[in-house]
Amino acid sequence: MNIQMILYIAELFFVVYLIIYSTFLFVSILLGTVELYNMHQMKQYRIDRLDEIDIPVSIVVPAHNESVTIVQTIRSLLALDYPVYEIIVVDDGSSDDTASKVIETFGLHEIEASLRDDLRSRPIRQSYTGHTDGVHILLLVKENGGKADSLNAGINCAHFPYFLCMDADSLLQKDALMEIVKPVMEHENVVACGGLIRIVNGAVFQDGRVVKYRIPYRILVGTQMLEYDRSFLGSRLFLNRFNGNLIVSGAFGLFQKKAVLQVGGYSTDSLGEDMDLVMKLHTYFRMNRRPYTIEYVPKAVCWTQAPSSIKDIFVQRRRWHIGLMQCLNKYWRMFLSFDFGALGWLSYPYYLFYEYLSPFIELAGVVVTLLALWFRLINFSYMVTFFLVYFVFGVFMSVSAFLARVYSQNVLVTRRDIGRVCLMAVVEAFFTRFVVLAARISALFRLRRKKMEWGSITRTENPGPEKKQ
Repeated sequence: MNIQMILYIAELFFVVYLIIYSTFLFVSILLGTVELYNMHQMKQYRIDRLDEIDIPVSIVVPAHNESVTIVQTIRSLLALDYPVYEIIVVDDGSSDDTASKVIETFGLHEIEASLRDDLRSRPIRQSYTGHTDGVHILLLVKENGGKADSLNAGINCAHFPYFLCMDADSLLQKDALMEIVKPVMEHENVVACGGLIRIVNGAVFQDGRVVKYRIPYRILVGTQMLEYDRSFLGSRLFLNRFNGNLIVSGAFGLFQKKAVLQVGGYSTDSLGEDMDLVMKLHTYFRMNRRPYTIEYVPKAVCWTQAPSSIKDIFVQRRRWHIGLMQCLNKYWRMFLSFDFGALGWLSYPYYLFYEYLSPFIELAGVVVTLLALWFRLINFSYMVTFFLVYFVFGVFMSVSAFLARVYSQNVLVTRRDIGRVCLMAVVEAFFTRFVVLAARISALFRLRRKKMEWGSITRTENPGPEKKQ
């Protein structure tokens, strides 16, 4: 086989690869938009009153050097519409004043806590407790062990049958906890629920709800907002139809404590501890042939900060991709396995080919295309037309996903904002995606040098849920 034939086959593979991805993106966003519309027009769940909810929840917030945002995060939790819950903050060996800010702001006092050891974690140095607005707050100050280790420590101290994990730089919408618990109340055998993650930059809060949403002024933040909307509207809603989601975001996820204890809690040897736990739950219940579901709840909204610099995006996405590679390598037996149903034939292949391998396939595709042009194996005008159509299609999908999100949350945006969305979608397609691509490729060279440590990303003060901007 000569070089021309090899290049021709490689180029054909790359074109088919892009067509399959575009088709999946179109179908998933179309179905997701229809589902959001139906949910907006009618109630998805019958429960709509607080007095109908009888499931107490422990909210576990792992924190490492989060003094800038931790107080606002806790205040957002205290403003939740929910009957019974507790807040457990786990300070994982912070070198700043995270713990002292929580103690002083909420008037906590030190206690001698009797701690269970259901899950292994690093030693707890001090424990503090108190009550604010009728909500129990527990602060654990422990030796540094990483996010997964901190979550395991928090679960050990949780009093309630379900726990919610969230990041220390995030804000929950006032009804977020009530919304994410509804599937547990409505359906049997729900072991985990994931919510919608949105970018907080540009959101205006009033009484714990978003009353206005504008496009962030920073281009990098705005393009990430579009990426989040496209991802959560597309693949997660689509895979949810088949109980096929492999990820419940670590920024906002509800879990049945008993089920998590049965599988040994969070794995401390993975940078993708959130995905690892979900894949572990899938494996446990599938192999033991026990009924279960893992739900995605788009009406439960968590607002989180997006990195605002190329350096921070690089750090975050490289870490995410290393975690993805670790999880797919660890649970490779899912691939095309009849025991896992749609997980093995749809979910795992999607994450393998269009998440794990996509940066390497795309890079190889660019190299092959350039070589094919050099050897005059493809028509230049045809190639340019194909890629322009592909990118325009991607821009259209991004804008559609954004508008669907805005509609589903009853948020008004101006025509100027819609125009900026279109501009951001173009920038995302031609610039930000290549920054992310470079970060994900670099993950391959960092995989064996990984450290189970917290990522370091610049934080800014969140707009509090009680404030207007």
